[in-house]
Amino acid sequence: MEDSTCVICAQTADLLAVGQCDHPVCLRCSARMRKLKKTNQCPVCREDLLEVLIMKERRPFASFRDIKSLPGDRDLGMRFENRTMRTVLTKLFESRCKLCADREPEPTFARLKTHMRSVHQMFNCEICEEHLMLYPEEIPFFSRADLARHRRPRDEDTTGSNPGHPECEFCHERYLDQDALYIHLRQDHFWCHICESRRIQAYFDDYAAVRQHFASAHFLCTEGNCVNEKFTSVFANRLDEQAHRAREHSTAMSRSEVRQLRQVDVGDYFSFPALGNAAGADAADTGRGGHGNRPGHRRYPETAAPSHRARGYQQRDDDLALGLAMSASAQADAANTAAPTRHQVLAHCFSPFLIHSFASSSFRLPPPPSSSSSSS
Repeated sequence: MEDSTCVICAQTADLLAVGQCDHPVCLRCSARMRKLKKTNQCPVCREDLLEVLIMKERRPFASFRDIKSLPGDRDLGMRFENRTMRTVLTKLFESRCKLCADREPEPTFARLKTHMRSVHQMFNCEICEEHLMLYPEEIPFFSRADLARHRRPRDEDTTGSNPGHPECEFCHERYLDQDALYIHLRQDHFWCHICESRRIQAYFDDYAAVRQHFASAHFLCTEGNCVNEKFTSVFANRLDEQAHRAREHSTAMSRSEVRQLRQVDVGDYFSFPALGNAAGADAADTGRGGHGNRPGHRRYPETAAPSHRARGYQQRDDDLALGLAMSASAQADAANTAAPTRHQVLAHCFSPFLIHSFASSSFRLPPPPSSSSSSS
């Protein structure tokens, strides 16, 4: 029983196909691979088998002395122990109508489809026929209503469990499954790489639609040669866009424009939890606890604040991004002899919390010493 088990379908087979590697495959699976899938490789060891021998009881391939004298099928590369086994293979590819018991098999599957359509008003799914590698007897036929229900995906038809064939919203063509649709979208259409990094699937018909999405959802640079660039002139946040403009387009700007570009609005990247109104909130608080009605007591708003660890990670990432942006701005304005702004000094010397605290102060750096005073 174990020797007659197919390595593909794991069923006990009446007829086995054995090649030079001696791995047993049932006749049905072997013919499907060699005829429908157009492959002669062994499913176990991947050896290319030019010929396989169809036998009833498993024997080593080398035990057959004169294989060339046995009846065979040249197109499939099969040899048979006797001619009766060849008839079993022929029946696998017969195009026979299951509703007409006395009707002879059709010469081709196309003739069978014509018969089913004209006599029984039944139709097969062209997508399944093209991609599923089925024998003619395995291809189902449907009525018009059932075929439409079969083609609709599960999210469009919730009455059945059929996975259906998803449709491309741009080409209006249906594909075998979600994997086939995904390959089509990646090959024939466009997607947003920024949204993809955020685990959001956003696809577009052409690049004009992608560029419109860049301008509305992200930060698109339209200065200089960036107008003609594709996918490389869009940024995920304003900080990256400012660093890019300071590095690539500062030569065409005035000194005041460069100075303004190098200033970073810290409030866009750092947020601090606001405290509730002590007088109004505490006066109305009558809940449990000994501190709710204490005069002058402050509490956080009702919305949940991020954890201390999450705030630490976010502050670390923001500090790194802010430092990189300031470094790029300083390199772009290396020839500028003007004194550094208070935002630059704060960004290099203090934490973002101190920058936020001193943002409204009137702190001013003294001018750099001249060369004469330094030499003296």
